[in-house]
Amino acid sequence: MICDELKCIIYPSHSISDITERIGRWEAASFSRLQLELAIMDTTSLMSDILELKEHTLRTMHQLHLPRSVSEKVSLTVQKLACGLCYHCDEKYHGNISGYDPNGEEDHPSCGGAKTVLEKILYCRHLAHKTASHIRGNIILTWESHTSLVESTEEIAFGEADEYRDCHHLEKGTRSVDSERDYLVVRHMSCCDAETIQMSVSITLSKNLDHFLNCLIAALTCVVEDVKSSLALLPSLLELRDGVVKEEFIPVGMSEGENVVSAKIGGAVTSLEDAEGSEKDLQADGPPDNNVLANLIGDNKMSNVEYRYRGPIRCFHRIFAMNTSTELLFWKRLHKARVYVAKHAPAMNPVNVYYNCMPYKPHTHALHHKEQQYRKSEEVFAGWAGEEELGEDAAVITERELQNDVNFMEWLEDVVEQSSLNKDCQRVLHEAGINYITRDPLLPLQHYLSFVKVFCGAVAVREVLENDCSGIHATSAATAGLSIVVGTECDVRDGGQLLVPWWLDPSALLALLQGGGAEQIPCLN
Repeated sequence: MICDELKCIIYPSHSISDITERIGRWEAASFSRLQLELAIMDTTSLMSDILELKEHTLRTMHQLHLPRSVSEKVSLTVQKLACGLCYHCDEKYHGNISGYDPNGEEDHPSCGGAKTVLEKILYCRHLAHKTASHIRGNIILTWESHTSLVESTEEIAFGEADEYRDCHHLEKGTRSVDSERDYLVVRHMSCCDAETIQMSVSITLSKNLDHFLNCLIAALTCVVEDVKSSLALLPSLLELRDGVVKEEFIPVGMSEGENVVSAKIGGAVTSLEDAEGSEKDLQADGPPDNNVLANLIGDNKMSNVEYRYRGPIRCFHRIFAMNTSTELLFWKRLHKARVYVAKHAPAMNPVNVYYNCMPYKPHTHALHHKEQQYRKSEEVFAGWAGEEELGEDAAVITERELQNDVNFMEWLEDVVEQSSLNKDCQRVLHEAGINYITRDPLLPLQHYLSFVKVFCGAVAVREVLENDCSGIHATSAATAGLSIVVGTECDVRDGGQLLVPWWLDPSALLALLQGGGAEQIPCLN
């Protein structure tokens, strides 16, 4: 999105003078906005240098959708913060922060000992070096409509040094950083495997320097704690994931939802709250051992037990927006249903799982918007969410599906069924060499598969539609001269896409394209 003042809309009815005037206003507004954006970037770069945030610098969130007046307030706010940092970083440091040596590498348990602005700056520098390898992208400065920003330049400049030194005690709106709405630390959107533990950090912009530093310290401390807890759970998660992915031999009498080693998996983690506090139990018990044959060897009572082969499960290889403790719970649920999944895994596409959010295209500088983070999971659709690039499927899972095995199995069955249908549709189209047919997202896959099978079997109709493309192995929309979208109605979309209902006979479609009226196509009436 972009604000109206940065848009230049020209209509054919406009005269040359009108067009020239509009373009002139647009160029002036764009150049002025560019200068403002560069000024904000220079100021945040200065703040990053003072706080020694060299690898992950401070950057403001995308704001081209906001009017210039808001950007000016943001610029004044970061200027005020930069002035405060410049003033206090020149002060002489006396003593330690609860035993913390700013020139050393000792860990500091909390920022409670950092009372002055200088001490907080020194502690931010310490945390910046400590968290450099665990943060991906920039540290984003965000704000909302109710955020208190600097309104005028008079709020930046101060006369006496003592007045400036004590100004943060007099400012209104000082809040505690106990609220997570002042900062946000989550797993980065581009992380899709358990081994990659990197965080995305965003901080609410504040004109109060003391409050801003408290938020930054709290956010960086949260990064340290989250990474530490994730690394503690990672060995158990990897071993459990390998137990699901790799093949194994299991007892013949085992049901699809029954666990082989129930003593090690049953009830250890039954909810997301339990997953957060189960680190000690997981370290004590460890993940379930899938090598049942090795566990039972030497047991005379089990010598006559028959085993069957369970194939590998490689259909859930990328998981987005899920922290380590939640992902551990996900693999525990999947481990119980591994026999069911193994039966259908060969017929499924690779599935990318997204937790509490809709599918997205990950990139390095992505930002977790707060509106999405605080949205209730009930508002997010859970289940199979469509097809992605490279023949992969997307599935959305929420907190509700991870609460118990029943909800998880309902979600899993839906994903398995829809992914199998989608792969079947892709197979039929690939064998027929058709690349100019797509599905409307609202059309059920069962109806789409029905149309695809009938259309691919109508060889005579395809020869007419594809013209001279018979020698081409795969006919695309460019070579065929048309693009067909299968839905529930007949229409023509932007870009020349022909929307046809799934129940339309291919011969009727050919008659429609050749100019036949509604009286010649009774199925359309």
